[in-house]
Amino acid sequence: MKYLLLLALVWPVSLWAQLKKITFPAADGLEVTADFYEAAESRQTPMIVLFHQAGSSRGEYRDIAPRLVRLGFNCLAVDQRSGNSRNGVSNETAARAAAEGKGTAFLDAIPDLEAAVAKAKADYSSGPLVIWGSSYSSTLVLKLMGEQLELADGVLSFSPGEYLGEGNVVRTAAAKVKAPTFVTAASNEENASRPIFEAIPAEDKVYFLPSSGGQHGSSTLNDGVANQALYWDAVTAFLARFQLGQKPAIEVTTKQMDGGQLSLSFEGTAEKRYRISASKDLTRWLALASVTSESDAMTLLDEAQVKRSKLFYRAEPVVELAQPEITQVSASGSAGSYRFNVTIRSPETGWERYADWWEVLDEKGDLLYRRVLQHPHVTEQPFTRSGGEVAITADQVVWVRAHMNDGGYGKAVFKGSVSAGFQAAELSPVFGSEAVVSDPLPNVR
Repeated sequence: MKYLLLLALVWPVSLWAQLKKITFPAADGLEVTADFYEAAESRQTPMIVLFHQAGSSRGEYRDIAPRLVRLGFNCLAVDQRSGNSRNGVSNETAARAAAEGKGTAFLDAIPDLEAAVAKAKADYSSGPLVIWGSSYSSTLVLKLMGEQLELADGVLSFSPGEYLGEGNVVRTAAAKVKAPTFVTAASNEENASRPIFEAIPAEDKVYFLPSSGGQHGSSTLNDGVANQALYWDAVTAFLARFQLGQKPAIEVTTKQMDGGQLSLSFEGTAEKRYRISASKDLTRWLALASVTSESDAMTLLDEAQVKRSKLFYRAEPVVELAQPEITQVSASGSAGSYRFNVTIRSPETGWERYADWWEVLDEKGDLLYRRVLQHPHVTEQPFTRSGGEVAITADQVVWVRAHMNDGGYGKAVFKGSVSAGFQAAELSPVFGSEAVVSDPLPNVR
């Protein structure tokens, strides 16, 4: 994942030495406390304003903010008046609000959020500014971004839900958000978070929800939480659009997919060759296609974004391209249990580059059968391998294609039916893109 992670900087100064407690007034006069974490003194340094969850404090970010600093962001972790303590850090704003008889309900904290953003802009940042909410504050940041479209350049919402009263208050507010938006939640919080995400009209938005793990609010990023690394990968990829002057050789950007999934693409030069890969969990990436230019990569990424897609996509530069081609297909047997004989030509060099499977797809792109190839065939080219049973009828039209472990699917495929025979054809390598992560898969070497 070296092309996904943007953690290349080394900071020689202790992060704890960079933390400074500050105070500033909210609109109603209440003094608000916050911790400022400094990555760089320049006002052009991107800024994240961090808001905590219920019963918590700015201490919620004692472990998270330093990692954001390493990504090149100044951070302001705020005590809102609705809260208590976290990680041994008491909520000073909440204590003052109680002493002054001010309300401490969730909505009462809005002046604290507004004041924190104003403080960040006035004293620390003229560069990109992002607001980040956790649990109840994740709904407040969406509410504010829907009401004040220019408040911030982006927003992250951890575990949003309808916490602000009866009805769809949060969903209604989210329906006005236009800025780049990242929404995530624990794996068991999809019913609460996804409807809010789907209401957001922003063209650039990301919904990240792994199949398991996670924890409520920003705490999902803490050590020891199941799938913590996956959450950090997704957050890092989203935040990359706001980074300044700290770009690695390849810049990761995010692009909205139908259904709210995350698509990754990379900035590069026109002469570069690219490998597009897909993953269902950001852990194992499987080559989907190889292309010869950035524009072709973007075209295929767009094409891959079918409405039902649940995958993550990325593209990375490669030195060479390797694509297999099907040269012959025949089938024998009876309806519902046909055996296919498939001949493949592939530019193999060994385990680092070889044809690792051929497969049969229906006309919709659904996987019907896959024959995993157990070893390279460097000295046997072209080669034929049989497989089955393939559960189709004699006149059912199917596609047969081959896959390279490092280059993805080749365009040279065969199409046809058992009764009419199979003919050479061309097929987009991202047709039926979800099939690439389906079992059976080769063993990881």
